[in-house]
Amino acid sequence: TWVEYVRRLRQAHPEAILVVAHPVFAQPPELGEADLKGRAVYSTHYYDGLTLVSRKWNFFNADALGLLRGKYKHMIHAVVLGESAIRRSLRSQLGILKGDADIIGGYPTMIGEIGIPFDMDGRVACFGEGKRRGDYKMKRRALDASLNECDGANAFSYPIWTDFPDNLQNWGEGG
Repeated sequence: TWVEYVRRLRQAHPEAILVVAHPVFAQPPELGEADLKGRAVYSTHYYDGLTLVSRKWNFFNADALGLLRGKYKHMIHAVVLGESAIRRSLRSQLGILKGDADIIGGYPTMIGEIGIPFDMDGRVACFGEGKRRGDYKMKRRALDASLNECDGANAFSYPIWTDFPDNLQNWGEGG
C-alpha cells in the first residue's frame, strides 16, 4: 500500500519529496501529514480527451472532468461550443484538478504530463500533399489551448508531452 511504501522510503531517505500521482481525473486519496512531512507534490496528468481520442481540434468539446465528477445531470450539458468556451472549460477542469491538492493538504501541484497527440489530422501536416503539408495551425491551436489554461489563476508547472528524439511521424514513439 501507499502508506507502507512511504514509510519504507522515509526510512531510507527522510528528506525525499513524494510525488502523489493517481489515475487520471480521479481524486487523490487523503494522506496524513505524518507520512507526507511537508515534502510532497501533487501530480496529475491532463489531456483534452476529445482532441486526444479524435486526433483533431474541433469546434466543440466537452467538460469530461465535470461529467465524470457528477457536475451535470445529463451528458449533453457538458458539451461546449466554440474555441472561447473550450478554453474556459479546459481552464475550469485544470482548476478543479489544482483544487484536488487540498485533499492531501494543499501541496504544490504539477501537471505530470500535458499535450496533444503527434498524429493529429491524419498526419497531413507532415505527410500531406499540397497546401496542408507543413500547416501546423490546428496542432498549435490545440496545444495553445491546453498550455495557456495552465497559466493565470491555475499557475501550474508542467512538462509537455512530447515524442522521443527517435520518433518517426509514420510510426510514433520508438519507431
